[in-house]
Amino acid sequence: MKEWQKFLLQIQGTWYYDKIMQAISKCQNNDIADLDIKKLSWSEDLRRIRVGKYRILIRKTAHGMEIINIGSREGFYEK
Repeated sequence: MKEWQKFLLQIQGTWYYDKIMQAISKCQNNDIADLDIKKLSWSEDLRRIRVGKYRILIRKTAHGMEIINIGSREGFYEK
């Protein structure tokens, strides 16, 4: 199990869990128009989705989006 999957288990049942799952679903369906998504300046293929105090780090691939990490914003980019 990946670290971000463990993180999702920790917050399961919360409002943020639902919002994060909605954002992931929209990413998988390429419906990213209303997401708070930003290209990271230090990488060509990494994007960040902001969901309240949480961040989803994704990589743009030829097949769509791949989840790299999910976590709270404190120290998120230092991992």
